[in-house]
Amino acid sequence: MAKTRFIIIGSGWRSLFYVRIVKALPEYFELCAMLCRTEEKASRMRAEYAVPATTSVEDCLAHKPDFAIIAVSKPDIASISIEWIERGVPVLAETPAALDKETLAKLWQLHTQGARFSVAEQYTRYPVYASLLALIEKGFIGKPDYAYISLAHAYHGASLLRAFLQLPASSAFTVIAKTHEFQTVETETRYESIHDGRITPKKRTIALFEFAGGKTGLYDFDYEQYRSPIRQNTLKIQGVKGEITGIPGIAGTLTEALAGVTVRFLDASWNAVTADIQIDDKSAISFKDNLLYMPDIPPCGLSQDETAITSMLLRMAAYVHNNGPEPYPLQEALQDSYMALLMQEASDSGKMVTSSDCPWNA
Repeated sequence: MAKTRFIIIGSGWRSLFYVRIVKALPEYFELCAMLCRTEEKASRMRAEYAVPATTSVEDCLAHKPDFAIIAVSKPDIASISIEWIERGVPVLAETPAALDKETLAKLWQLHTQGARFSVAEQYTRYPVYASLLALIEKGFIGKPDYAYISLAHAYHGASLLRAFLQLPASSAFTVIAKTHEFQTVETETRYESIHDGRITPKKRTIALFEFAGGKTGLYDFDYEQYRSPIRQNTLKIQGVKGEITGIPGIAGTLTEALAGVTVRFLDASWNAVTADIQIDDKSAISFKDNLLYMPDIPPCGLSQDETAITSMLLRMAAYVHNNGPEPYPLQEALQDSYMALLMQEASDSGKMVTSSDCPWNA
């Protein structure tokens, strides 16, 4: 199998996820170049991570990569994605797709004109979440009508909410939201553990989405949940004949990650059943003898996030070579960002906000 060859635009924290994937799976991927803003940063990336860092766009283009990863700051993702699209390079951009409706519409227009552009919305590909989505798809809890998710922020949360409710990107909705501030002891950041008891205010947003057709989603999230050991992720997904509840993890082994998840449903004889999800020694996930998830590659020590990104990279390679669909449909990614924008608008205004027809969901 030919290696997938890509470049990374950006050298921040998120870019290193792709570096770790390349180092863990050299038989699958080749990092041709990492584009940095300054020679100082490029030198540091070469010295600390042994990556082919450069400050030259021409050097990056000379490698003729399969695609470019855009891993820059959120305000710059869309504009830099467009720059590389205009250079004729397929783009897989980090999230969010854009921070305003006008730019979302522009990205859709480029897509309709043939641009190979996709967004690395990876949350539905986390092994834990992918297995839950497969369980819902197999009908164990019946048609899902209500989801409470306290799992991920903004556009990631929107992606999971719609996926758990089996809603297309075109679903109209209303949203009311409020952001509260609570005092919290700090414990972990991206870069360090904190053990001095310092207390700082942290924001939690709670939003109620009501979709056309009657499905309802409750979003509840505080950024501390990503790392703090005293803030856990929780979910409840209710269907006509059952529910999935619990505390899914995104760290540790898959057995540990799914240990807190319980499925309750009615069997073919309408008897109530309570069961757990099983994981075998090959990292496959199953429920009642139904395979829910099988990794794309053999386990190699990657986190769930990195495993999900690996899946995106493999599918992006197939997409740019006309061997498969987009890794994540752009219509979905644009709607995720749009839902996050309207949730913020509702929180800021204190009023119910109603979605409107957009080019990508009309």
